[in-house]
Amino acid sequence: GGGRGGGGEGGASHLAGEGSCGRRRVAVAKHLCGAATDFALRAVADAENGDGPAMSGVMIATCCHHRCSWGAYVAREFLREAGVDEDSFRLLTAISSWATSTVAGGGGAGGGAGG
Repeated sequence: GGGRGGGGEGGASHLAGEGSCGRRRVAVAKHLCGAATDFALRAVADAENGDGPAMSGVMIATCCHHRCSWGAYVAREFLREAGVDEDSFRLLTAISSWATSTVAGGGGAGGGAGG
């Protein structure tokens, strides 16, 4: 059926898979810790270069940004152009969980809600 997309241009109607004989491919991942998000994005990009229908959508719920690594990060060139080098990246990933820390004494704003 037609998509009832709530938001985004054209809603979900673009997922109909036109031109692919009704076949669709969607990547969905939850709780991809640190560099796993980057590895998943690489896998999606590699899949796009292979056989089969084009990717209709990608949904990734990230977590554990403090576990990201410069070597695995897929957009290093983008960050370099924005003035972010490897040391700055390490700092940013280290402090990314400060506001969500649920560790006793962590001072986070998470209010103790588990993840």
